[in-house]
Amino acid sequence: MIFDELWRVERRARKAKELLGKKYHPLIEAARKAGNQDEHDRLRDEYFMELNLIDGPDVIRTARLVKRARRLAIPLPPKPDYESEDLFDNKDWNVNPTTYSFTLTEAAELSIRQQIRKDEMESFEHRMRWLNLGIVPIIGAAMGLISLLHALFWK
Repeated sequence: MIFDELWRVERRARKAKELLGKKYHPLIEAARKAGNQDEHDRLRDEYFMELNLIDGPDVIRTARLVKRARRLAIPLPPKPDYESEDLFDNKDWNVNPTTYSFTLTEAAELSIRQQIRKDEMESFEHRMRWLNLGIVPIIGAAMGLISLLHALFWK
């Protein structure tokens, strides 16, 4: 579908980020020019916290990739536990510090995509093998029989 869920969420996220930028950039710049470091840091932290709330596109992309991988029985890297010490230092999963939603890192996503492509290609080659061994010879034999019957009876 042209306007699927991901497209809509990406568009909303882009607009929300633009609005946040228009709201916070002048305030942050004004605090910086005024020399008010505490206000500058507070506004910057607020801005980044609100940016972290906009993680919908990444969550949807990860969910779709995980769904495809599970359908093909591709093993996924284990998610870290919320109480683990390496929650934010995991090499396979990113954790949003505001929403605590998990998304795949670029390296893990690339690895899973490559495995999905490999498995889908193997499946396609298997189907093509059956097509070449089964259906194509039957069609060829049928066409030969039709041409033989045509030559014998419709001359």
